[in-house]
Amino acid sequence: MIMRNSATSLQDAAPADAGSSMSRHGITLRWPERLDEEEALRLIELMNAVIERDPIIGFSSSIDRESGLELMADVDHDVAKGNSHLLLASARDRRLLGMGLLRQSKLPHCRHLVEVQIGFIHPSVRGGGLLEAMFSEIVRKCQTLGAELLMIDVQEGTRSERLWRVFGFRPYGRLEDYAREGQRTHAGIYMYQYVADLAKRLGPDTEHP
Repeated sequence: MIMRNSATSLQDAAPADAGSSMSRHGITLRWPERLDEEEALRLIELMNAVIERDPIIGFSSSIDRESGLELMADVDHDVAKGNSHLLLASARDRRLLGMGLLRQSKLPHCRHLVEVQIGFIHPSVRGGGLLEAMFSEIVRKCQTLGAELLMIDVQEGTRSERLWRVFGFRPYGRLEDYAREGQRTHAGIYMYQYVADLAKRLGPDTEHP
């Protein structure tokens, strides 16, 4: 399952030291190895909060419980098998404020590649440094995996495209028929950035020791 996010605001581009303040604000970042039903329902709530405000490729309306649990079952399966890595940002009351999903290539000669498959941040916490903190966690995960190149694709002309450019992602391709919504088609932009370059952009605490 691959969902594309075109929802993150440019206001999320916070100062480089913002990530260190997450714990002081009661936000916890973690990489769960499984996704139970309670957590899955919180993820659905997060996605619906984003969908209400911004377009997400693949969803034109809120996700119902049954459909959402089917999607989350796919995520859980991939995470449990080690095919994907799930990053969650939780508040003190256990609400989910952000999530990201990574997939490392399984091909022997492409293990250096990691795709950012999904990324959501709750509208209520945008601009507070959470995106920066999550990117720092993603960098550390890539370093642990031995991955060196991040890839992402987004709908052309969205705030997400502009945001990824701000964070240093560079385009390497364009697909005219990227997504379809009724009779309309949307173009997509494929982007990349080396993990080491992103680490430098985020600050010395993120760079590999």
